[in-house]
Amino acid sequence: MTTAYTSFLPEVLPAVPGCPQILAVDAIRKTAIDFCERGLAWLYNHDPLPSLANEGTYPFEPPTGSLVCEVRQAKYNNIRLIPKTTEQLDEMYQNWQTETGTQPAYYTQIDEDNIILVPMPSSAISDALVMLVALKPTLDSTEVDDRIYQQHLIPISVGAKAKLMMMDGQPWTNEKKAAYLAGVYEEAVSKARYKASSGHGRARRRTRGSYF
Repeated sequence: MTTAYTSFLPEVLPAVPGCPQILAVDAIRKTAIDFCERGLAWLYNHDPLPSLANEGTYPFEPPTGSLVCEVRQAKYNNIRLIPKTTEQLDEMYQNWQTETGTQPAYYTQIDEDNIILVPMPSSAISDALVMLVALKPTLDSTEVDDRIYQQHLIPISVGAKAKLMMMDGQPWTNEKKAAYLAGVYEEAVSKARYKASSGHGRARRRTRGSYF
């Protein structure tokens, strides 16, 4: 289920009198994106993906209106993969992009569209790759996962109000209050990220179940 960004308006508009609704919704959307990306607030069990022989790059298939901002955990054929940066892989392999092997040991992510397995799998296996990922809404989204609204309505609204109050020369401009609200928002982002990183965040389940 999803909730429209307009549902956040009752928490935002009273604090910024005269602000057009379209501007407030844009601030809410951008704050929700930031909160999900930096706070890891939207954890999601990605549907299993099949592997292909000698193919290392696998496109994500997130829900409509979302992007994968970070892979939190990944398993290939029930074996946990270790995350590595491209710099680390450069030190480990002469050419990790073309390295082949029976079983991938590592994964990396260089964009929000794909996960890369290293070494590349040597065989095709159905439902070989399972992932726990952190999602964020897209810039053109009009709604967000209902769980984000239910659990994070207040911090996202606070961040949106701070963003709007920081605007120059508007009837609702209030730099002093904006700075205070921005501090409150940053604390909420930190708490959300700590909770997710400590294993207390709950991933939304798909029909084929949870894998982590």
